[in-house]
Amino acid sequence: KSGRIKLQLGSVLMDVSPGMPCQHRQDVAAINCQAGHCVLLGDVNQRMVVSPDMWQLMSDAEVPAFTHAAPGGKGDKKGVGS
Repeated sequence: KSGRIKLQLGSVLMDVSPGMPCQHRQDVAAINCQAGHCVLLGDVNQRMVVSPDMWQLMSDAEVPAFTHAAPGGKGDKKGVGS
């Protein structure tokens, strides 16, 4: 309800928030050194800051169940909303 975004990586919840605006062009690439392949994935439009949810890490509670939003509905990003 608050609009905050959470990302679940394994058993850890991560807080996701907007980062600093991009000042120049940046690209993302996947590199496989063993096979000698490099694939350009695209340019970066906006940065995000992803950090562990410290309250969840310090508590003994389990991570809430992973849920999906209704397709096409508000907040159809995968993750755990709060």
